Amino acid sequence: MKIACRPAICLVLCHYYLSAKALQDVVRRLLTSQLFDLRMLVVVHNGDYMELNLEGLNDVMGRVSQVTGSNMLLDFSAFYEGLAFLKEGEMDSGVLFMNDSLFTKLPSWWILRRLACDLDYSERLDVPCMVGFSADYRFFLQNNPWSGAQSYICSACFFANAKAIGLLRSLTERCMAAFPNNYSENNAEDVGLRLAELIGTKFHSYLKLVLLTPTGGVWRPALSIGHIPEMQIRKALCFYLEHRLSGAIQLADGGLIFINRGKHRLGFAVRLYFTLFLWKMRTWVRMRSPI
Repeated sequence: MKIACRPAICLVLCHYYLSAKALQDVVRRLLTSQLFDLRMLVVVHNGDYMELNLEGLNDVMGRVSQVTGSNMLLDFSAFYEGLAFLKEGEMDSGVLFMNDSLFTKLPSWWILRRLACDLDYSERLDVPCMVGFSADYRFFLQNNPWSGAQSYICSACFFANAKAIGLLRSLTERCMAAFPNNYSENNAEDVGLRLAELIGTKFHSYLKLVLLTPTGGVWRPALSIGHIPEMQIRKALCFYLEHRLSGAIQLADGGLIFINRGKHRLGFAVRLYFTLFLWKMRTWVRMRSPI
């Protein structure tokens, strides 16, 4: 896989579950990778805060920031809060966003190598653009409710150019405004009505189906948080933003570049299902192991 040049970009990583050692290994590899020239790497801890030990990487120490995330909108509040640590000039070439599920449930380095090959196209566009791996609509939702497209880019890992970052910020701010800090059972009904008005009737029905159904497909595993109303709403808004951002970019005459289409479709699918199989086997072994 040939990469013409190492694109100079910033990266925001949302951390949930990786252990301290695994997270440090990921950050070290990202910083020393030949795929990207990282201007700045921001780690937003939506799980437990873990101080990174980057001993031996003195030349990159000044390019790493860490912050405790609010987890208000899961991935997207982390992405939004991570952007606050970047200077405007640093974002001119775009930002790579990811959460740590990229390194547990997905063929991470295949995805990153494919992304690196296509970043140059998106940087040169004068319209909003995202690069990432796609998922197709099926079952209840056959297309994007806003753009009509049959696919969207997954939020586990994607690159957004400067104009797309503006859309991400504005959409996230709208969701934050709709979700009160004092959420409780007393105002749950009112918040639910505001949520339905924000995201639209059809997508609201889709979210209820996804979040309240005990089982799901590859992209929608069973959620263990279904009994927590506040977490349901956070998850719903994160789902909404994932789909809404793809739709908003297309409505703005922008573009979505899918790295797993054409000749790469089969290779991605094989790697994806193999990685998921290994992850499920590791999970099963941990659950069977004595405490």
